Amino acid sequence: MNCKPFILIILFFIVSCNTGTNDKLTTLTEKHTEEKDKKHSIPILPFINVDNTFINELKKGLQKQLRVDFVILDKKALPVAAFYKPHQRYIADSLLIFLG
Repeated sequence: MNCKPFILIILFFIVSCNTGTNDKLTTLTEKHTEEKDKKHSIPILPFINVDNTFINELKKGLQKQLRVDFVILDKKALPVAAFYKPHQRYIADSLLIFLG
């Protein structure tokens, strides 16, 4: 069996699929650069009874590691429904729902 025609056909498809990729690559690079230049911000929601010093140190530490702005929101009370009395702790799933 002669494989040359089959290889030529595959090669033709590979070459024809690559046309115009430089334009797409340039567009993706420009888009990435634009996204990189945008300032992002992450809110920090402190709960009541959490020390302000801790919140500020958390913000400073995160800003050293991440190139985004952090906004400290007004304090909120932990949801009563999220507290699990038998184990004296808050249920993470309930807190995530509250925060979502």
